[in-house]
Amino acid sequence: SRKFYISRGHLCALFKEQTGMTLNKYISYKRMLKVQELYSSGMKLIDACANAGFGSYSNFHRMYVKEFGKS
Repeated sequence: SRKFYISRGHLCALFKEQTGMTLNKYISYKRMLKVQELYSSGMKLIDACANAGFGSYSNFHRMYVKEFGKS
């Protein structure tokens, strides 16, 4: 928001208008996709979670189940 000289709230509103999802949901979704990519390439799941920015495996698991409906 600083880069474009608009408020954080306005940026979030514009982002949701253009993408249909909130900025936080988008970031979480992209992080989950990164875990899938790393895990598919042979990395251990716990390491893939850490590399994608999740603080713990349990946080990742909870968000994954919420987003995709399966563990």
